Amino acid sequence: MKPSKLIKRAFRELLCLLLALVVVGLVFSVLPRFEVAEAAGSSMYFTNPKAGEYCKVVVTWVSDDATGAVSGTTPFEVWGELVRVVTDPGAAGLAPTDNYDIVLTDSEGVNLLGLSHDDLVDRDTANTEQVYPALRPDAATTVSAYPVVGGAITIAIAAAGNSNAGEIILYVRGGIRDVNLPRS
Repeated sequence: MKPSKLIKRAFRELLCLLLALVVVGLVFSVLPRFEVAEAAGSSMYFTNPKAGEYCKVVVTWVSDDATGAVSGTTPFEVWGELVRVVTDPGAAGLAPTDNYDIVLTDSEGVNLLGLSHDDLVDRDTANTEQVYPALRPDAATTVSAYPVVGGAITIAIAAAGNSNAGEIILYVRGGIRDVNLPRS
């Protein structure tokens, strides 16, 4: 093959590669991602993949650089039953302080895991942990039901250490509703 044809072919392949990178960048730029920052030096991001019978809300957070706390409220409504919660500490060097605490409250200010079998107190600094929050009205009884959510969820993290990070994944049997859409 002639050198001029090789150069044209290489140029054409380079253009295709650049076009593919632009398309991938555009796709990732339109994914739903919301940032809520409640204190200087802290941040909380919410993402919600497409809803089906089960949907998940992914919360990525960085604690305040002075207080070690962070909080935020979902910028969308969550409707259904909270069936599983996963907590994942950040990478080494950014992991939260051992035994940090998380509280999930509904739009009425009620702790969603207040009557559950387990809560999100004393989370681990190194291990991913999960909770299936079956309701437990007393120490002897577990009910086959999960906390019901009907609106925004506020997430408050405390004692995580300064400028540390992690992720929380909420699994909901139900769906997500954008608060900016009209109600039907």
